[in-house]
Amino acid sequence: MSVQETIEMTIMQNGQQLENKTVKKIFSKSTIPTKVTLSADDTLRSYVEEMIHVDKRFVGMSRYIYDVNFYWSYSISTACAGYGFIFFNPEFWDKLSEEKKKTVIAHEIWHLILEHLERGEGLDPDTYNQAADHVINIGLNADGFDMDGEFGDITPCFDRSYTGMSTEVIYSRILKEKKNNSDTAPKGVPGTPSKDQIEDLVKEALEDTGTDLQQQKEEDKEAIDKCVPQAPPGSQPSGEHILIQSKNKKVFIQNKTYNEIFEKYFTDPLSGGKRTFMRPSCRQIKGGLRLKGKYPKKGRANRLTHLVYALDVSGSITGHQRTQFLRSAKTLKEKLNPLRMTIILWDTKIVFEKVFREDEVLDNISIHAGGGTCLDPVYKRVAEINPEALVIFTDMQVTIPPKPSWETIWFVPSKSCPVNRVTYGQVYLVPEDTK
Repeated sequence: MSVQETIEMTIMQNGQQLENKTVKKIFSKSTIPTKVTLSADDTLRSYVEEMIHVDKRFVGMSRYIYDVNFYWSYSISTACAGYGFIFFNPEFWDKLSEEKKKTVIAHEIWHLILEHLERGEGLDPDTYNQAADHVINIGLNADGFDMDGEFGDITPCFDRSYTGMSTEVIYSRILKEKKNNSDTAPKGVPGTPSKDQIEDLVKEALEDTGTDLQQQKEEDKEAIDKCVPQAPPGSQPSGEHILIQSKNKKVFIQNKTYNEIFEKYFTDPLSGGKRTFMRPSCRQIKGGLRLKGKYPKKGRANRLTHLVYALDVSGSITGHQRTQFLRSAKTLKEKLNPLRMTIILWDTKIVFEKVFREDEVLDNISIHAGGGTCLDPVYKRVAEINPEALVIFTDMQVTIPPKPSWETIWFVPSKSCPVNRVTYGQVYLVPEDTK
């Protein structure tokens, strides 16, 4: 039985009053009783959850998908999304192949994750939606979703010449083409609902829930921020496309030096507040020369007091990576020289822990890799000692615990590490500067 037939049977069984709380007439849209909005959670949520478990293309969406509400609606011609809700026209849905159904679901999820409804405010809605469709469909194609041919009776916006561009850049280009020659300018999908229409659908779905539209907007924004960290400042316009291909995680591997990474932790007490990273070997001050580490007490308050550096020594770590870590730990200690630096080696448990004071040389650490991987013991221990920052050296073959209270910095040995697992902190390619 098709979705449309199922909905029609539900309407007949409930009568014109449609007392089932999941079914509501849309008299504001039409006086035809068969035009209803019907909860699709039972059908589509289970459908999507099954895809999440068996289809690796949906892995990155899984953390957000549980907050999404699915509905059928005859008020739209195809599908639309906004504020944690996705609506499908059942007639349109029934025309799609199984692979194209997956593509459309993923497409609408990306509209939510990329907050296109909010970002398009004040802009021409049809053009902005057209640009957003290009961004999403290019990304979905790169992820292996079916973008060939028509979807029901429509041709999707999918122009590969826009590859690597953000929605805003594509919007500007299309708008310029429309102004220059509206006849030859790219066309969007006809019947795309406006922001007001989508908001009306969301309001209707929220009836009897005790939640208004503004509350729903705030809750959805919180859910997105929790699952999808914000991109760092200065991201290139193509970052939106990179985001789609990296399965929903705005994670960038940054290639910086130790000085640049730890800049915010240090203030040279003799520089009048100027930020710096390297403590001088000596300074000419009143009373003669003072050697490194002999600053007045006032200066010590501005130094990093405790840094924890934790090495993943599970079986996936190579000999070269162990050497990378030792070189990195020594260099970090030499350059930053915190009052205390704790070294932790871990796999499924902490196998080594040692505290190095500022006047000690970091040396004599023997590393043997093997076993499984689990960060929980490290987080439990770090919570006990409460450092200013935790640096984790790992190949990312590990489940990431929830965000802790301390600053977290990730060092990865190569750019091929699966960093899309990270949901907080900054990820850096382990610095190689040893001077």
